[in-house]
Amino acid sequence: PPSKLPRGRIAAGVAVAASSVWLFGGACEAGSRQEVTLDDLWRLDLVQDSSEGTVKCSENWGCILNLSDRATMWFDDSDDSSDEDEENEQDEDEAVPRDSDALAIPANAGNGVLSKKQQKAENKKVRMELKRERQMEKCEDKLSKREQKKEKQRAQAQNKG
Repeated sequence: PPSKLPRGRIAAGVAVAASSVWLFGGACEAGSRQEVTLDDLWRLDLVQDSSEGTVKCSENWGCILNLSDRATMWFDDSDDSSDEDEENEQDEDEAVPRDSDALAIPANAGNGVLSKKQQKAENKKVRMELKRERQMEKCEDKLSKREQKKEKQRAQAQNKG
């Protein structure tokens, strides 16, 4: 399976300890004006190359602690095909070779995040569905009251006659 990468973020806590780089939390954008606080923990092992006297990063990040439900509720796993096309184009342009000394391949900060426009459309869809349900309930109540009124009138007419 391909290596998972941490989500792009700002203001994360980063430390080097026990021959690993540790990455905790930070913040990222979920939409154009919504900032989400992250609470996940990642580890990237460091490998010392004694022949070159350098320290390099291993190829795989390890997720030690996943995002909490509080944080994941802001992200959508499904992407539009147009978003995938854009990501593929970006991946081709920004690809880092495997033998690179780069500390990490930056994850797409917008991956799986609804844009402000998509959030508004989703919220409107939910509101409209609730409105339709309320209208249907009102309509059913009206019909029920109308039917009760007709039955009452029929009963009164039979009693008079």
